[in-house]
Amino acid sequence: MAIYKSINSKTALKTHGGLKNCLHYILNPEKTSIENCYVIGAYEGNPDNADKIYDQFILTKKQFNADSGRQYAHAVISFHKDERITPEQALLLAIDFSEKAYIGHQVAIAIHEDKEHTHCHLVINTVSYIDGKKLHKSKKDLEADKEICNDLCKKYDLMFSRTNPDSEISKI
Repeated sequence: MAIYKSINSKTALKTHGGLKNCLHYILNPEKTSIENCYVIGAYEGNPDNADKIYDQFILTKKQFNADSGRQYAHAVISFHKDERITPEQALLLAIDFSEKAYIGHQVAIAIHEDKEHTHCHLVINTVSYIDGKKLHKSKKDLEADKEICNDLCKKYDLMFSRTNPDSEISKI
């Protein structure tokens, strides 16, 4: 199983600069490659172009006059260091997860292999490209997201979890 974690940096999440910096971080070519990046939602262009993704996120916000408050959400799905998962499989899982957990929102996805464990970064536009509604996740919603992640791990036959005594990474 993987660990799903929503990242909270209250000050950075509310600024355009924070959004741009986060996109540049997850799409850093030293941490990922174009083959391991993907963008869900209204976007045309290379999935590793942080500036273009940023521009599209801002355009969506302005289209719906919703360019205030929280600008983005950032989440990570991490896999155990001994999990036999390829970057391609991790990307497919992250896409499946994003399409279920962030319906109607643009999501930039990047798979990182710069640590001893593979992990997926998700940067989510807080404004829906479909209806302009803002993303709000309650604790109950986050628990549901963890269940989505757990179900997908089962679908992808991932084995490491808290119930596995040999595992160092806990199940969500």
